Amino acid sequence: AVVLGRFNEYSMDFLQQHYKNIVYVGRNHVNAPWDQVICDGYEATQIAMEHLISYGHQRIAYIGETLNEIRYQAYRDSIRRHSLDSSRRLVCETSHSSEGGYRGADLLLKLGIPLPTAVFCAADVSAIAALRRFTEARIKVPDQISVVSMDNIEMSGYVSPMLTTVGMPIMEMGNMAVQTLIGRIQKQHKLPLKIDLPNRLILRESVSNLNAGMYI
Repeated sequence: AVVLGRFNEYSMDFLQQHYKNIVYVGRNHVNAPWDQVICDGYEATQIAMEHLISYGHQRIAYIGETLNEIRYQAYRDSIRRHSLDSSRRLVCETSHSSEGGYRGADLLLKLGIPLPTAVFCAADVSAIAALRRFTEARIKVPDQISVVSMDNIEMSGYVSPMLTTVGMPIMEMGNMAVQTLIGRIQKQHKLPLKIDLPNRLILRESVSNLNAGMYI
């Protein structure tokens, strides 16, 4: 079996009972004796946050899950490392989904405080829904708020503005997972393999450079 994305302990027990050879593919390493193909979510978040910070953003919100979520941990670590605004009001705890992204943007709009200059969404589907909510509220992206995300799904290049995101090599992850599974079945390796593939920042239109025109 090739296991994609999130799962709970019950699912892990079920898989281990019914499948002899398992390869996990995702953003986070899992505590299981399986082969794993990972495009690290912590690193991807750090790349996105460093991009925003290099463009002068200091009040950066977060839309996404927080419990046992490596992306949220990376967001918090970036905030602390650069001594940025760490208010919990900037954290919108929602699911990594369209509904979650829309709700997260709505929460930011209802805070009654000045909008953050940027928001990091933990998934492209959330970011695309957040763009819709900002558009409905007549908030211009990126003029009034910048949006950055991760995954680089196909739709991220077709929304307006096109979404700046951190992409993972989906084709390579799939190919590596299949090759690793075949190798496991054919007993080409015994130890659980941990294969890490790189992230890449995709620059598009949804992030404004606050340093433009400044002498720094």
